[in-house]
Amino acid sequence: MIAVSSRHALAVLALAVVAAIPIGWHAIVAPTADPCRDPAALLASEQIGQGRVIEPARPGERGAIHLTGRVEPNPPRVFSMIFRVSRGFEPESYYGLREVASLDHSLPLDTTGEQIALEDGSASLPVLWLEDSIGSNFRVRGHFFVLDGQPVVHPFFAGLARAGSQLTGGTLPVTMFVFRAEGATSESEVMRDQTRAWLRDAWKHYQQVCSR
Repeated sequence: MIAVSSRHALAVLALAVVAAIPIGWHAIVAPTADPCRDPAALLASEQIGQGRVIEPARPGERGAIHLTGRVEPNPPRVFSMIFRVSRGFEPESYYGLREVASLDHSLPLDTTGEQIALEDGSASLPVLWLEDSIGSNFRVRGHFFVLDGQPVVHPFFAGLARAGSQLTGGTLPVTMFVFRAEGATSESEVMRDQTRAWLRDAWKHYQQVCSR
């Protein structure tokens, strides 16, 4: 316990009250803040590209709501093209690629890939891009996050930059879009193109349903 002299007690009490105001507002009055006009529409992902939902929206292990889908028909010798849209008010669900790894179990948890800029006319999407070859097979994965209406590559650092506004205005949800394709190495360019196209469509979908 820190001893406080009577001379400073009033000042300390005043500072404590001032500090408690935004914390109390955050905890009681405004627990969440959602910048998206129609959050439910984000989980209608059959609207993204040529996707088809194979696992409807449901809560994940850490509270995030996510759905899983597939893009069909696949070109010859492409084994799978799958995607996930995930959204939640617990940012820690998206740290360390845990939510990404829940879709793609074939790679170690901390395999992030490289950051690329995926141009989309009005925006440059900061995508984490990963690809490798396994014998005669090839796989590619790309994903990005959205926080406060903006595409971000790391929700942790983006959240830190908005810590002050979230303290008073409420916790902001993190949205994640991830696409993964696997097939024969001969089809690698097809899979790269499809991954890039789906990620661009995902960002357009977000803008369409979330703009106010």
